[in-house]
Amino acid sequence: MNRNKGIILTAMIFLLVQTLNGYDKEPATLPPHRVLGYSILISGTLAASLGYINLTQYYDKGNAPPDILRWTHRALGYTTVTAAVTTATLGYINYFKLFHEKRGLFKRTVHMLLSTLATAGYVYAGVVAYRAGTRGEIDRYKTHRNIALLSLGSTILTIGWIIW
Repeated sequence: MNRNKGIILTAMIFLLVQTLNGYDKEPATLPPHRVLGYSILISGTLAASLGYINLTQYYDKGNAPPDILRWTHRALGYTTVTAAVTTATLGYINYFKLFHEKRGLFKRTVHMLLSTLATAGYVYAGVVAYRAGTRGEIDRYKTHRNIALLSLGSTILTIGWIIW
């Protein structure tokens, strides 16, 4: 087993043990959920910026962007999707562990729905980008951009909603 798989496995076991041990007021998965939520915002914004450069400076002019821009955009996209799915999973655990606590239930429910929408959008944007890449269709890249920007907007609303 290589080192990265070991680290991931250790983190998953830690979260599972913390989940099974139960919580007091604040679930043990809440701090990682918060950190990952902000990392979605950061990686999604960086991916959107590079995607904008790729689309407007290169694809719209009929040129392919440099490999470093394409690969960095793709890596940030994968990071965003992975962080979104992980954050949503931890969020569901938190939600159901805190469901009995009626104070703040409406706010947590709206937060969960917005983040679920954002996560589904990020995953779907990745699927659309993959299909566009295999077929070379510029319209699909623009659809990918629109879905990703809507998901990023939903992430901003989700974080804003829970903070204020």
